[in-house]
Amino acid sequence: MDLQAALEPVFQWYPKHDRSVAYAYAEINAEKRMEVEMRVGFQDATRVWINNAQVFETRQQVPHDQFETTTVPVTLRQGKNTLLVKCAKIPGPFKFSINFEDAEKVMPYIKWWK
Repeated sequence: MDLQAALEPVFQWYPKHDRSVAYAYAEINAEKRMEVEMRVGFQDATRVWINNAQVFETRQQVPHDQFETTTVPVTLRQGKNTLLVKCAKIPGPFKFSINFEDAEKVMPYIKWWK
């Protein structure tokens, strides 16, 4: 998710100089209880919560031309799950990625809210 574009016009003119924090919220619908691998891509300090439980945190800031990824095992319950992502921006691009996959390569449905 490109937070830079989502927050325009605020960051339209000075994206290389701004510092800020942004949140992204999504709902994940799983057909059944699932043990999944959550792949998190980040450039800035990032925290991730699933169903109000923190499942990932990094304070690492990577250079603007790089994107780090890590994998975290998480459990999704049957039905609706909530996903909250917090990113703390330093000067440069402002984005993250989240992907889920289980052993059967079944992807739960994710609906992002702005």
